[in-house]
Amino acid sequence: MTACGGGEEWDGVAVVTYTERALGQHVKRRIRLLSTGVELRGDLAPDTAWTDALGYTFIGRRPEPYETGVRGVRAMRVGVRVRDRVRGFSRTGPAVYRLGDGYRLVDVFDPTDRYVATAAARQSMSGRCILLHLGATRRQGERCDRLFLTPEHVRYWRDLLPVVLRNRGYGYLYQRLGRRRDRQAAGDSTEILAERFDLEEVGEHILVGKTRRDQRYRHVFTDGGEYLVTAIQHGDPYLEGPELLALLGLSATRSAAGE
Repeated sequence: MTACGGGEEWDGVAVVTYTERALGQHVKRRIRLLSTGVELRGDLAPDTAWTDALGYTFIGRRPEPYETGVRGVRAMRVGVRVRDRVRGFSRTGPAVYRLGDGYRLVDVFDPTDRYVATAAARQSMSGRCILLHLGATRRQGERCDRLFLTPEHVRYWRDLLPVVLRNRGYGYLYQRLGRRRDRQAAGDSTEILAERFDLEEVGEHILVGKTRRDQRYRHVFTDGGEYLVTAIQHGDPYLEGPELLALLGLSATRSAAGE
């Protein structure tokens, strides 16, 4: 068990694969439209959507009466394909499936909006458990999981990290124009903003991230800027730098040769 199940509930997800047409016209189209602020309606409208502290987006939906364009379904638990009978998502015809009571489909996208997978999961299952079952994260402790960023995201952070260090926790500066009525009242009104990150230097490591609601993430780099791993903590009490590094199997002390 992964501590994601409860009682008699099945502890796993059904990973759904789609035809290229269905994936492009429906699943990926939703995130493109949502990212531009378009209000989705009809068969594109989700039941719910949320984003975790790290930036993973979850789009939950219950297609009625069927889900079409399905190429295949497989059961997974903590990142491993299992031979269990798929629960909550049953085939009713060629490429056509129906959701069971208490289940929903969840489309998962990473922090760069890259499509990760679609899972048929219990409606009560959290985003944390979905990521664990998909294999996107690995359980590191009771309230901590680890993962590795995609190469694209690592390149982004290698460029951003020197800026955050130089600005003592702040990212790139940018301007946000005021509303037209405000600008007319106050002249050429602009606002200088910068994204704020939590920054901690512990021995030979740099930890950078954010705390949002009941989650905290930290990207771990060496003091030379090499990316090592990312940790997501769920709920208080959060582990601070040295404790978190120890949980991840990293030394928090600087070697004598490096001092």
